[in-house]
Amino acid sequence: MARITQLDPNLRQSGGGSGPIRYLPLDAPGLRVTGLLGWEEEQVLHRLPRAYRAVFETVNPAVAALGRDTAGGQLSFRSDTRALWLRAELEAPVELCHMTAIGQGGFDCYAGTDRRDLAFVGVSKFPPAAQSYQCELVSHQALRALDRGAPGRKFHEFTVNFPLYCGVRRLEIGVDPEAAVLPPSPPAQPGSLVFYGTSITQGACASRPGLSYPALLSRALGLPAYNFGFSGNGLGEPEMAALLSEIRDPLLYMIDYEANAGERGCLEATLEPLVQRLREAHPETPVLVVSKPASLFDALDPRKRVQWMHLRRFQRETVRRLCAELGRVAFLDGQTLLPQEPWDLTVDLVHPTDTGFAEMARGMLPAVRELLDEQPLCALARTAGTSG
Repeated sequence: MARITQLDPNLRQSGGGSGPIRYLPLDAPGLRVTGLLGWEEEQVLHRLPRAYRAVFETVNPAVAALGRDTAGGQLSFRSDTRALWLRAELEAPVELCHMTAIGQGGFDCYAGTDRRDLAFVGVSKFPPAAQSYQCELVSHQALRALDRGAPGRKFHEFTVNFPLYCGVRRLEIGVDPEAAVLPPSPPAQPGSLVFYGTSITQGACASRPGLSYPALLSRALGLPAYNFGFSGNGLGEPEMAALLSEIRDPLLYMIDYEANAGERGCLEATLEPLVQRLREAHPETPVLVVSKPASLFDALDPRKRVQWMHLRRFQRETVRRLCAELGRVAFLDGQTLLPQEPWDLTVDLVHPTDTGFAEMARGMLPAVRELLDEQPLCALARTAGTSG
């Protein structure tokens, strides 16, 4: 029987390129990597820097391991290349059964005239069992379509999103031999968004990296971001609070870890110290605490529903008090982010689909914009009510 890739050429792996290609390492002039502390400190593509990798090997080895994943990493530059290629080596092949290979170990690319006018133009296609691959990321046809077929070479702003659930040992980006490669345009304002949370924050189960909610918000606001979502291990440890507080120039902290810490019974003990540590380090940076949307399990299990309502109320009241004491701390009710019965917006009754992430980002964006614009938003950014 013929294989599907023989029947439909659109479903085949991307080619590695037939003409001459100039491959550039990530430290080449003009290229900028953001969102990975390991790269900033030692040019290693990890979310955690060396010192904190060592700390979490003792405190929580799962965080140390997940800190090697590149969720939130971005490569940005400007170029007049007519197409884009990449060569990547992953730390391990993809393995999740309920997430696409591209979401786990692939890259996607957005291009446009500036950082706030980016359109999706390409994705890496590779054999799921491959630990290293070479492929075309953005075709000449895609860029021509972006330019409405206008003749001549055009400069584009490129943003390449890194894999959500894999470590990357090595990445090279390929351009035309004659193409210029220039630094990216500056972001909308200096600094970065900082997200802390769970597997949903990390990006499970977006079909590709640019569709996780941190990536969607980063792109909508024209700002780089750090994604500190640690799958199954968003527990608010003091060591994590210390790491988050050391981020240079944070524009906003979004704290969204109830789904892990609530289940493990540590949310009530860690939330206030976490927010206080961030406020001590960055007195003017707003903090947005987001509660967990309801899951099917909360709806069906009375005990879980009682716990979910209690933790939602706890976070709301804690934020109300901290805002009065510290200022610029807000609560966003997760119940408002998805429909009342959002099961169809998940892959597995818990983790959002791309549509689920789009709904979440749409609900988060107004509150984030208000906080970034320094409007007098305090305590309740958005809530579904006060009954639970």
